Amino acid sequence: MGEENSNSKASLISIIILFLVLILISIFVIKTLNTEDVDTKSFSLVNTDSKEYIASQKVDIDLCIKSLNKLYGINVMYGQDTINYANKVEATILTDINTVNNNLQILYHTLEKYPKSMFNNFKNDNYKLDVILLDKFTNSNIALASKNSLNEIKLYVSNADNFERAVHHELFHIFEYYMEDRNPSIFKNWMDFNPKNFAYKLDVASLNNDFVYLKEDNQKIVNKDESYFVTKYAKYSDKEDRAETFAEIMILANTPDYLNKQSNIRKKVDNILTTMNEYFDVGNLYCNKFVK
Repeated sequence: MGEENSNSKASLISIIILFLVLILISIFVIKTLNTEDVDTKSFSLVNTDSKEYIASQKVDIDLCIKSLNKLYGINVMYGQDTINYANKVEATILTDINTVNNNLQILYHTLEKYPKSMFNNFKNDNYKLDVILLDKFTNSNIALASKNSLNEIKLYVSNADNFERAVHHELFHIFEYYMEDRNPSIFKNWMDFNPKNFAYKLDVASLNNDFVYLKEDNQKIVNKDESYFVTKYAKYSDKEDRAETFAEIMILANTPDYLNKQSNIRKKVDNILTTMNEYFDVGNLYCNKFVK
């Protein structure tokens, strides 16, 4: 009888302990899902010019994700694991395995253009970097980067033709997050590289091609001496200008004349790379072959 009472008490204690553990786990999960709402800043990308990279081989998705984490410290997510994140940024989840496969290969190819040491900064300084693969945004975005006060960074990218370019664009926002955490005034002289009396316009619909280097075959190429921006979206804000300029030089196949040492856009490129070099090892960055 006494032994039965002891067993009953032990079972009751075990149940109580298990219940408390479940409560603690639930609290932790809820807190994790809500960290994106804590003092978050973000930058989005709407449609811009790009080059498309087509993946031709299938890969082991899990193995590829593990490899990206090992090489760059990046955690890649897709599918059902991203439902809560997708809802927060007004997007739909990516579940098609062939598309996931394709986008992972493009991501791998994109990151190969960066020295791995650039991403060590984030790991060494306790930044958490997640890449979330999405199907599409329900608004005008094609990609988005955000960072909260816990140094948790999210790069959301949709299944768009300009996937690689979009990743380069958002990665620059992420590099700028890191640099601004150490010096909020790193680009304080940026306006010196723009036309006199120029002002950015926080209205995509009002942006035009004035001072933009137009490069499509069916468009007239503006005199490089009058060009200050690589796309009209670069005229949205100084941060978008830098991200667009960086993305553009990271997808080049040949050296354009706007990278002539005396051009206005080249001055912006030099400023971006010189500033980045103060915080990151950019010696083997892909674009360096075009900036000589």
